[in-house]
Amino acid sequence: MARLGARGGGRSGSHISGRDAGDRNASQSYNDAEIQPSSSVRGSNILEQVPSNPSKRKFIEIDSEKEFTDQISVIRAITCILRTMFDGPWTSWKKVDKEHRDAMWEHFKGLYVWPEETDVLARKVWVDCIKKQFPDVMRRAREASFKLAKAANVNASLEVLE
Repeated sequence: MARLGARGGGRSGSHISGRDAGDRNASQSYNDAEIQPSSSVRGSNILEQVPSNPSKRKFIEIDSEKEFTDQISVIRAITCILRTMFDGPWTSWKKVDKEHRDAMWEHFKGLYVWPEETDVLARKVWVDCIKKQFPDVMRRAREASFKLAKAANVNASLEVLE
C-alpha cells in the first residue's frame, strides 16, 4: 500500500513532477509540431494533476455509442493513468488487483465529472475503455524495452506475453 501511495494512487491528486529527458523530448516534439503543421498535436504523457477545486474538473457525458464525449482526450487520460500507475506484474486488465483498479478509477474521477445518474454506466464505459487500451500500452512498453536493450547491446528477445 505504501508504494501505491508514493506513486500518487490518484487519491491525493498528486502527479509525477519534475523535468527529465522524456519531458524535454516531449517539449521538443511539441515545438517541432508547431513548426511543421500537423492535423493533431499530441499532449504530454505526464499524469494530469487532479484539480484542487472540484469545479475545475472537465465535464463529459456518455453518448449513444456508450463512449465518453471528447473520447480522444479521455482515452489519452486513461492511457496516461494506466501507464503512470502501472505497479504490478499484470499481463492483462483481468490480473490488475481491485485496489489498483479502484485507485486508477479514483484518479479518473478526480479529472472528470459527469451526470450523477450515469455514475454506474461511467464506470462500465471506463472499464471497457481501459480494457481496450491495456494491450496497446503493454505492446508499446515491450517495444520500448526492446529498443533500450538493443541500444545497450543486450542480447534480448522480444517475447509476447498473453
